[in-house]
Amino acid sequence: MGYVVRIHRRVGKFIRKLADEKVRARLLDVIEGLEHYPAVLRRLDVEKIRGMERTFRIRVGRYRIVFYVDKEEKVIYVTNIFIK
Repeated sequence: MGYVVRIHRRVGKFIRKLADEKVRARLLDVIEGLEHYPAVLRRLDVEKIRGMERTFRIRVGRYRIVFYVDKEEKVIYVTNIFIK
């Protein structure tokens, strides 16, 4: 069984406000792909965030998606998204 992906309210709001439909679709595709953790990490540009346990970032063009992995509960929390 895969992981459940939970998206923070501010992440959903950020994605809804994006004007570029292609970027919005790409970001949603990457977030939905997190259900297949850890296999999805091989095809994405993922790095661990230093100083934080089980917290990672994904680079999607100019955008960064920050997420936390709870292996015991099999839940991935997408906590933040921002432009670099």
